[in-house]
Amino acid sequence: MHSRVRLLLFLLLILILYPGECPALRTPPGTPRLDISAGPSPVAVGGSLTVTLKYVLPEGAKVGNEPEIRGIEGLSVVGKKAGRGTIVLTVIADTLDPLKIGPVELEFIDGEGKKRSVRSNALTVEVASNITGGTDGETLRPIRDIIPARSPWITWAVRIGMALLALSAAAALILAFKRWKRKGERKAPSEPPHIRAEKEVEALLAEGLFEKGQHKEFYFRLTEIIKRYLEALRGFPAAEYTTEEIAQRAHEQDRPILMVLKHADLVKFAGCEAAPRRKDEDIACFLAYINVTAPQEGRDEPGTIRGGQVR
Repeated sequence: MHSRVRLLLFLLLILILYPGECPALRTPPGTPRLDISAGPSPVAVGGSLTVTLKYVLPEGAKVGNEPEIRGIEGLSVVGKKAGRGTIVLTVIADTLDPLKIGPVELEFIDGEGKKRSVRSNALTVEVASNITGGTDGETLRPIRDIIPARSPWITWAVRIGMALLALSAAAALILAFKRWKRKGERKAPSEPPHIRAEKEVEALLAEGLFEKGQHKEFYFRLTEIIKRYLEALRGFPAAEYTTEEIAQRAHEQDRPILMVLKHADLVKFAGCEAAPRRKDEDIACFLAYINVTAPQEGRDEPGTIRGGQVR
């Protein structure tokens, strides 16, 4: 009888000291469980700690590729690694106050395809000041209300500053390119007005607009060439002037070219027909005017023909 009592007392002692070793006290099969642990504790301000979630799910249940975890929204999670039955989170201690973690809920899908969740207990990790070396940050506590340990606006300020710096650099590059381009243009010798005018006349004749019956277009183009040459020669904005306004500013030497401009106005605005012979005369008159007003070294005589066109 005494032996039986001793045996019962011995078994009771084992159950009290080692309850996990007793199958009868273990979590029943099919019951989900989620355990949470974190370390190191305490953790220094700005340092990282590891939060480990260990879970047991019913048979046939599974966690998705991206586990949905609730209860960690207030933590600065910078890393997450999922394994079989384990999820490890890397968290930054970005506050002087103790880090309160949990309760944490983990969603899973049971064998019937329904969403369920398992919940863990909560825990607290102490944060040590990296100035005092203590766990309560007494040195920083007086300024905690003035300069908050967690400042989301600082991140936006850094991003805006980087964007403004990039825009400033791009603007500087564009300005430098424009200056370099203008400098190159200043160095390049400009073509004399009389050479440019002659080339423009040759290009206009080569298009054959008059021969195609586009008389108005031909004289509009010819008028533009004449006015640009006058503008370069006399120094007033002839391209913006009417023929009458040009006549008021023209020199005596410019009278012949005024006749060409007046005839062009009749063709452009009055619908007058232009004969091929008159077109040739207008071209010859303008070329002769160029020969008279331009430097005479190496010039052709007025009325000569180059490349089949009137010179």
